[in-house]
Amino acid sequence: DEVAAMIRLGGPNAVRAAKQLVRQVPQMAMPEAFAYTADLIAKLFASPEAAEGMRAFAEKRRPRWAEE
Repeated sequence: DEVAAMIRLGGPNAVRAAKQLVRQVPQMAMPEAFAYTADLIAKLFASPEAAEGMRAFAEKRRPRWAEE
C-alpha cells in the first residue's frame, strides 16, 4: 500500500511512461533502448506536467494531480 501511495503522487504521464518502459525496453537491443528511453525522457521533461511538478517543488506544495 505504501509503494502504491507513493506511485500515485507521481505525474500521471510519467507513471504511464515508466510502465511503458518496463514493458518495452527489455525486449529492445541496447542502442535502441537507450535511444527510445532518451527520447521519452526528453518529451516528459518538456511537458506541462513536468513544468507543474517543478513549479510545485519550488513552491513547496503538492502538484495539482496529487491534490485530487
